[in-house]
Amino acid sequence: MRRDIISVLKNPLIAYYNIFDPENIAQFAAIAPAPSKDFYHLLITSTEFKLRWWKITSRNDGAKFHPGESVATYEEFEQDDRMHNEILRVMGHKTLDYCLNICAGKLDYLVRIPNKILAKILFYLNLEDVINLGTTSKRFNEICNSDSLWREIYVNTTLSQPSRPVEELAKLFGWKKLLFTSKLHLQMQLRRLTLEESDDNENIRTNVSHDPELYLDELKYDEHKPVHENIH
Repeated sequence: MRRDIISVLKNPLIAYYNIFDPENIAQFAAIAPAPSKDFYHLLITSTEFKLRWWKITSRNDGAKFHPGESVATYEEFEQDDRMHNEILRVMGHKTLDYCLNICAGKLDYLVRIPNKILAKILFYLNLEDVINLGTTSKRFNEICNSDSLWREIYVNTTLSQPSRPVEELAKLFGWKKLLFTSKLHLQMQLRRLTLEESDDNENIRTNVSHDPELYLDELKYDEHKPVHENIH
């Protein structure tokens, strides 16, 4: 499997975006379960697994102990029950499973892909999948709720470029909320913007941005019922 990982790391696309660092594919740190206070550090590179540990003792006994290290290639790690047991004991079964998956060539691409590429991938997902993915981690929450992503989704869903009043509403409430706003409520908002613009020659942004709370009662939406026929 090591050969498979090396071929992946040499892939021009993987290398260009620096998705994997050959010297640091992953690393973990943990303190051994009580009563021990020993510190452990696991480093996974493109060629080997390095498990290091430092024995934590009183200052008087510190000179008696030296840091320990266990190193194994991918092939060796697959058969190294002793290292498996240490990782399981100190870092838990999830970390051990992660290591075994890496060893088997199952790399975690998704969490490493740059945001710019992730946004392009998310654009082709179902809306429900985008919303659900946004609940999995802080990073995906930021990406899946980004205004730039939802503007693209809005344009793709409504099949037209948004008008200036719609752009102004989006500046106030965001494209995601506009997409899930009912057609009737959106019409009401656009009508209100038009009336304010006719009463004042100032820029629309100046007219509507002074009190966005005026619109919140009407701008209701349901994330599970996207509107496909918004006002253009």
